[in-house]
Amino acid sequence: MAGVFVFYAFAKSDRSGPNGYEISGRFDRIDGLKRGADVTMSGVKVGSVTGFDLDRKTYQAVVRMTVSSNVELPIDTNAKIVSESLLGGMVMVLEPGGDKKMMQAGGEIDKTQGAIPLVGADRQVHVRKHGIQVMSARASKAPPVWRQTDGKAVSCLEKIKVLNQNIQEIETLCADALEDGVLMGCDADQIKAALHELIDGLKAPHTSKK
Repeated sequence: MAGVFVFYAFAKSDRSGPNGYEISGRFDRIDGLKRGADVTMSGVKVGSVTGFDLDRKTYQAVVRMTVSSNVELPIDTNAKIVSESLLGGMVMVLEPGGDKKMMQAGGEIDKTQGAIPLVGADRQVHVRKHGIQVMSARASKAPPVWRQTDGKAVSCLEKIKVLNQNIQEIETLCADALEDGVLMGCDADQIKAALHELIDGLKAPHTSKK
């Protein structure tokens, strides 16, 4: 009987379950993140966002998530909220650290990066590793004047707004790719060249040459 009680007390106090264990993280903002959003690692889903609350003292968003029981996370793991695609939707991305001590159920991730709003976002990413510093400095540049195929400026404000938002989101994704690559030891110039090649290879739809 005593053994049954010990098992019951342990089960009630532990935040793990048959499908995973719950951890949390604090973020300055979680724009667009929904309950049920994927928690991923290296592009593979390892869990789901289960809920979030506002800390009334720090005004930070506290996000709760479950992670698969067969995935161990070092205590210095980094969590960031990023756009899932150009079509929208946010996911939680976990980047494992190098600490040998693993996070337990009910633990809190200390290293976090909140969602970056697309409207009015002034993105600056600083990455220092082996003397490398990566910066995105579009904040100091004025939005371009968008032009039609005949050279006339696009005058519709709604179209201009959408175009500027698309560019901001693409910039954020590229900055994330560059940052991740540098952190993993890749050459920054090679990553930039790959991004340039990707853009140059795009084909404009519904266009014809005269």
